[in-house]
Amino acid sequence: MVRSAFPAVLVLLGAGAPALAQTGFRQLEAHVHGVGHLGFVADGASLVAELETPLANLVGFEHAPETEAERQAYDDAVSELADPANLFDLSRGQCALASVNMDQPDFSADDHHHEDEHHHEDGHSEAAAEGHADHEMHDHETHDGDSEHAHADLRIEYQFECASLDRLDRIDVGLFDRYPGFQELDVLYVGDGSFAGTLTPGDAVFVLR
Repeated sequence: MVRSAFPAVLVLLGAGAPALAQTGFRQLEAHVHGVGHLGFVADGASLVAELETPLANLVGFEHAPETEAERQAYDDAVSELADPANLFDLSRGQCALASVNMDQPDFSADDHHHEDEHHHEDGHSEAAAEGHADHEMHDHETHDGDSEHAHADLRIEYQFECASLDRLDRIDVGLFDRYPGFQELDVLYVGDGSFAGTLTPGDAVFVLR
């Protein structure tokens, strides 16, 4: 059985999941910048979609926003993601959004880390501070590069009610145009049939066939 990238959607996959093994759908990799995962599960007139992505794909960083520009970029992304029309087109199925649930990154660890740094600095002598400065420079470089300890993901689930879900034969994805940080998007759809594939900026239409 293929392990899905979408925990919430997995509950609804049921018997459709084994068929995905024949599609070549990739398993969810460890946090990979540039790669996102988008899943759909159709049940009657209801459609659930879930997007999971490293935060860097959306805003270019994964630490807690520090500057005004970073805070604005983060707030803009959260606001845009609340409207799935910015991400993909379900108009062929005449789907109306019923609810949105967003799981945002927890930046409390970053805040605690910075507080510890300031407290540590205040307790240093001038001689020790020089050695700490070297450590702080290394930590700053690591922070700027958003290395492993700074990883942050965003997950968002959409629920739709669709009047003509049987007519949904393709999904046009606009993520690449809006967020250049995306290089690949693994897509999974389970409904009357099971479909999976990988989209890129040059091939951003997911065909259900």
